[in-house]
Amino acid sequence: MFFQLIENGDDLRTFFAVKDACQEYASDKIEARKRFARTVYQSAIADIPIKKLRRRHLIEWRTSLQNRKLAPATINCELVPLRAALHKVLPLGTPSTEAAWQEALKPIRNAERQRTLYLDQQQCIQLLSNATPEIEPLIRSLCYLPLRVGTIAKLLVIDFDPRTAELTIGKDKNGQSRKIVLPKTTADFFTVSANQRNQVIPYFVK
Repeated sequence: MFFQLIENGDDLRTFFAVKDACQEYASDKIEARKRFARTVYQSAIADIPIKKLRRRHLIEWRTSLQNRKLAPATINCELVPLRAALHKVLPLGTPSTEAAWQEALKPIRNAERQRTLYLDQQQCIQLLSNATPEIEPLIRSLCYLPLRVGTIAKLLVIDFDPRTAELTIGKDKNGQSRKIVLPKTTADFFTVSANQRNQVIPYFVK
């Protein structure tokens, strides 16, 4: 509703704050809601009227993220939804001026570093031996499969075909679905896990 009024030419930016724009933007976006709750709603910029928002305000907000010792890649992820929310209500400002709010939200370059840290077999065994029964299947799956935690956590029982040992993986970071054939040991583990869980709930959530 808020964005529609702006698009219709109603200048409500004097009365609506950054928090309002974020809440409107995140109304149907779960991940954005979580990020705003962590980084925006309790910050100094939350109550600043959108029309009075300046680059220095966002620089201060960004500095507060850096002071939390967050990784550059994490900071970039936090910038994305705020930049999108503000872009819906604020025109891009003239470069190198205080109105250029977008300059404060530019991503950090070369923030993504290759992940080269892996647990060896003994470390995996030790981790599994100390895991609770609730989390153990998820950790064991991570040991078996080179997939992200979030990807494995979203698997459904129906994604695995025990007849062919094929596992259908939903959209990963690259946004594509794919199928892989599991080795026998991994397939046996998935077969047992699937038989212990209802067909319509995530694989590793009771």
